[in-house]
Amino acid sequence: NVTAATSRIGLDIVRPTEYGDLTGKIEADFMGSALGKDNAENNTNGNGSFRIRHAYLSLGKWLVGQTTSPFVNTDTAPETVDYNGAMGVGTKRNVQVRYTQPITANQKVLVALEGGDVDKLSTAGTTTTLASGATTTSSGGNRLPALTARYDITTADKKGLLQVHGMLHENRISAPTATDNTGYNIDETKLGWGVGVGGKYSFTPNDTVFANYYHIKGDNRYMLLQNSDAYVASRVGTDLYIGESEFDSGLLGYSHKWSPKFRSTVAAGAIWYKSDSTFAKLAPTQNKNLYNIIVNSFYTPVKDVDLGVEYTYGQRETFASSTPTTDNKGDYSRVGLMARYNF
Repeated sequence: NVTAATSRIGLDIVRPTEYGDLTGKIEADFMGSALGKDNAENNTNGNGSFRIRHAYLSLGKWLVGQTTSPFVNTDTAPETVDYNGAMGVGTKRNVQVRYTQPITANQKVLVALEGGDVDKLSTAGTTTTLASGATTTSSGGNRLPALTARYDITTADKKGLLQVHGMLHENRISAPTATDNTGYNIDETKLGWGVGVGGKYSFTPNDTVFANYYHIKGDNRYMLLQNSDAYVASRVGTDLYIGESEFDSGLLGYSHKWSPKFRSTVAAGAIWYKSDSTFAKLAPTQNKNLYNIIVNSFYTPVKDVDLGVEYTYGQRETFASSTPTTDNKGDYSRVGLMARYNF
């Protein structure tokens, strides 16, 4: 695979006002999602279409627009050649209203209300087959915005950063009570939630360690490489059930600067799902465990130019058991190359 769609361009704006500086940012790349098998998003190369990454205004403690969610861990993630990032990392950018409250010179709290559907069960007005074989009509996603938060602590010498993350949102399905898909709709809702902690520390100017851990239930959009479904839905008569996915993710890594022009990173990440849940029983083709290992190096021959090389190895295992003709495990091995000019 070869692509230039990861190229991106942006504009930062600062305008003084009587209430302080009004800042704005708009940034886009060409990694619009291409639909692949079963209409799933294929983010390997994108499709070359313009895609908004950031588009927001900020004044004082308030921010309105699309930018990185407080729930994800871009500040404590490793540098990678892979544009999507490492397993155990999140990069989700949502439309949000966010408030930032400084506590001390080295501590602050971010709280946001975020939009966007979570379940991807179906679009409003269409039907989706449930695990029981019946059908349901989606409500179009959660009725309330997601609530996310982050608490930052930076050491006085700026060598260390600790972040604590939190997230809450609604999962909802609805279905007609009559067999001919008419009549009064019945609803079922469950709470999706997640917590996380991450940090990094530079114990010398050339050596940095980083780590992240999350526990998430009933969500499928914030972390990279998680399962495509937040939950499975089932129905018996007029009773609806939501079987939420539940998983842990972890990441550990180390970066070293060999010289002003040469740096390297090694990182290992994993995602492991709860295997005795309703989700595991009704979604046997979904992933049970995944992990990967990344080793890379970046060379800067001249200012603002980066050349990168990266090796990645990973494995996955599904909830289904192996049979004499079908394995439930797979692996991949990949080398990536990158050339980048920052201006």
